[in-house]
Amino acid sequence: MAVTCRVFELLNDTYQAGQSFEGRAWDVLMVLRFGIKKSGGTDTVYFTPHFNTKDHSQPRPYKLWSKCGPGDDADPVITVMFTDED
Repeated sequence: MAVTCRVFELLNDTYQAGQSFEGRAWDVLMVLRFGIKKSGGTDTVYFTPHFNTKDHSQPRPYKLWSKCGPGDDADPVITVMFTDED
């Protein structure tokens, strides 16, 4: 599993009490998991978790996508990105 720098920054934006990097990562993985189950076996999945950030006190949707491809050792790696990243 890998994430881009921007996704890492989103996961790390835990300004509110009760939020943590681990909890946000869990949320992204669970929303991605449901997207994978509905994907029909494709290597690309689009999904939209909702988060509060320091700039938005109400949950805001973040459009993400993931791609499964070979990593450095040719093992499968799922990379999570914003939809304007590749």
